[in-house]
Parts: sequence; C-alpha cells; structure tokens
Amino acid sequence: MAEFDPAAVEWGRVYVEALALTRTLKVSEAEADEVVQLGVTLVIEGEKPFDPGGGATLADHVVQVGKAARNKQRRVERRRRDPERLAKLEHYTDVPPATPEQLTDAREE
Repeated sequence: MAEFDPAAVEWGRVYVEALALTRTLKVSEAEADEVVQLGVTLVIEGEKPFDPGGGATLADHVVQVGKAARNKQRRVERRRRDPERLAKLEHYTDVPPATPEQLTDAREE
C-alpha cells in the first residue's frame, strides 16, 4: 500500500469531483451530498483508508465508501422497523425493545 497523507489532500477539489461522480448515479442533490460527506468523513478518520496504488481515484474511493456507508445505514434502519424482527426480539427476551426515546434518555444519564 502506498503512503497516503489526508492532511496533504486538497479536500475541496476532491469533494467537488466526488459530488459530480455521485450525481451521475441519478440521485437527488441531498443524497449525493450525504454520500460524499459520509465518504470523506470515513476516509479522513481512517476507517476506510485510501490506497493511491489501488487503481481508483480518491474521488471514486470517497463515492464508493459513502455509498456503502449510506446503504448500511438504510439497511440498519429497515431492520429496526421490521415488525417480525421486533416480535422475535420481544419473544426471546420477554421484554419489548427500547424505543428511540428510551435509548436517548439512557445515553443522557
């Protein structure tokens, strides 16, 4: 893996290139912006590092990472709302699952 320094990158240019790539996927502007923001965040934080020798440009990598993260978020949300999964959870634990409000209150405490 070649050396990659996120501090040496002109992120404004990468952001614009990634946004242009995302818009070719025929998604709304808000979705395109969300994908690019997620991708840039994950690359900068080092969760999804970029390999300059990997064949893809940094903008391509940001879009791929952002799409995968957004899809994962959506899948998690769908599963949380799935009545069959909630019924199984309640059956096995004999306790109804916590509501988002209860989880927020618990975190605040």
